[in-house]
Amino acid sequence: MYKKCLIQPYAKPLRNGKENAKNYPYWEELVKLLQSEGYEITQLQSGDEKVIANLKLLRGSLSQIESALQYFDFFIAIDSFLPHMAHCHNKAGVVLWGKSDPAVFGYHENLNLHNGKSWMTRAQYWPWEDEPFEAEAFMKPAEVVAKIKERFPIAN
Repeated sequence: MYKKCLIQPYAKPLRNGKENAKNYPYWEELVKLLQSEGYEITQLQSGDEKVIANLKLLRGSLSQIESALQYFDFFIAIDSFLPHMAHCHNKAGVVLWGKSDPAVFGYHENLNLHNGKSWMTRAQYWPWEDEPFEAEAFMKPAEVVAKIKERFPIAN
């Protein structure tokens, strides 16, 4: 049933050059696992962001991205602009949360995956430059794939 997936792997780079605490650290493993299950993955790339594996890339203006959202069955993103845009177009997806809180920035129609409130920063509205990156704040890829298969299954 669901097969084509658009991913947005990265948050806007921080001004201080540090790793953004919103960035999911396990994209390569997650993409490999999803592809092995039969999902077709396309990466939304902005600027000179790293390309994950050998994925098809989508670049374009906001209006082109809006149009492309209708082509994909669902999206996977971090706390970034894509979940907000998708919400405006009634497109559900998966959001991988680390230190930001889905109760503050998320939408109920999405599969909001996180490793528990203990990892979320108390300073939700504070600049992300002040928040250290911690990979442990995120769900591991195998857990994410299991949840995706439940919510966005591929029909046999």
